[in-house]
Amino acid sequence: MGLVIHWTWKTDFSRDDARRITQRLFEYASTLGFKHCFEPVEIDWSREPADENEIFLRMRSQWTTHHEYEVNGIRESTGDLIEPTWSICFFATDPGAEPAFFGFGDYPTAWKHRGEDLPTEARGLSWMNFAKTQYASLPDDGGEPNFMAAHLRIIKVLDEAVRLGVPLEVVDDGEFWTTRDENHLLAKLRQYNGLIAAFAGHMKDTLGSDAIEAPIRGHQHFESLEARGNAEFGHKFNEAQDAVRDMLKRAEDE
Repeated sequence: MGLVIHWTWKTDFSRDDARRITQRLFEYASTLGFKHCFEPVEIDWSREPADENEIFLRMRSQWTTHHEYEVNGIRESTGDLIEPTWSICFFATDPGAEPAFFGFGDYPTAWKHRGEDLPTEARGLSWMNFAKTQYASLPDDGGEPNFMAAHLRIIKVLDEAVRLGVPLEVVDDGEFWTTRDENHLLAKLRQYNGLIAAFAGHMKDTLGSDAIEAPIRGHQHFESLEARGNAEFGHKFNEAQDAVRDMLKRAEDE
């Protein structure tokens, strides 16, 4: 939950193509001012991880599947994390933002669920990743200017991927990918900060102060963010709470 950028690509590239493009992206990212930009690492997944650093890379190099199906007339869904047989990637970090991983993996086209082969929807050398940038806006990490810089740096790397011929799909909660409007991105950040603050405050009031941990609660302007979020989203929280109470009451009656 929060303001996140998601990116996915599916290619017919060779492994040499993937190595070349990943290196080019790394070299470009290294010029953008990320706090840290770590060199590409190539992994043969048929062997055991070499160290904890490689385990970390493997965790963020998996493909996420989602599948919906019907059982006795009831719609259900399932998913899994799919490991590649080979991958190459690098990652970059900024204060408060999640690490942003860029690369390629050779994933299977199918996975098993209850004995049935389901499509992974990966094709050729693919990649699927995300980074939450919202908390780069916390005052201790540099506030809104730090968020804007962190978010836009990731967008610039994705723009460079497009320039290098990568067929890219992006979902940007800040909507900058489609609008290219920095004022709109800043407005979306403030909206998300209000939403998360209001949600955290609502959970605190309902379950107690120790029931929820959220970085937004450490924001020096948490109360004003919470008030702004409640003004916009508070009715939704109340509707959800009423729905849960109705469900519990029906269960008791049965």
